[in-house]
Amino acid sequence: MSGFQARLPTQTEIETCIHVELTAQDAWDPSSDKLEQQERLKETRLSNIAGTVSTLFPDRKSEISAVLSSVSSTLVDDDFVQGMEQSVWITSAVASSTTVSEPLTPWQNRAEAEIRELKKQVLWIMSHEGIPRRFWDYVAEYVSEIRSRTAHPLYDLKGRTPIEHVTGETPDITEWLEYRMYQPVWYLDPGDFPEEKKLLGRWLGPAHRVGQALCCWIVPQSGRVIARGGAWIGQLQD
Repeated sequence: MSGFQARLPTQTEIETCIHVELTAQDAWDPSSDKLEQQERLKETRLSNIAGTVSTLFPDRKSEISAVLSSVSSTLVDDDFVQGMEQSVWITSAVASSTTVSEPLTPWQNRAEAEIRELKKQVLWIMSHEGIPRRFWDYVAEYVSEIRSRTAHPLYDLKGRTPIEHVTGETPDITEWLEYRMYQPVWYLDPGDFPEEKKLLGRWLGPAHRVGQALCCWIVPQSGRVIARGGAWIGQLQD
């Protein structure tokens, strides 16, 4: 009989992999995983994160500091954003040292490679779905949320998703895959009688920090993006 044959493991093989049976029952805890913690503390490179988060979330400095508490050093671009007071505050709070990359050398920052892939996917979705350019930021947020919740062939991730690598929790991606980006959906609008309450719009991704769960961004006929707590797909008639 050619090929591999089914057989029982030898005693040597059982003793070699016995640690798998002992540790498989315990949930992975990033705080107790010394190897992962050492690798993250050894060299953590962030790209313009200080300027970005301080501009978007000026009232959440303490929360940002808690999330980035494991960062030991940051690599930033030589950009004017890094000179902002809030950026300096956050950078000094979460990192013990800060280095600046050389001018015109984006390859020195590993975050630039991920930004390049994000831009490629954003442009592909906008071209494939026919999304107007004015909605590029919604598409960029949609792509970044999905990429942070899917695994990539990167050695540092060890087969985990980026969010799981940082927090140790398995993320749920269902909310982002319920509809296609810019897909026609029905939504309810609390209009006055006798106006039609079920209207047609375009789906622009989940709307976090707005309303209840499963709230999403929708482009109505007026073109002004709104947030609605429910959307569904029905039979569309021409």
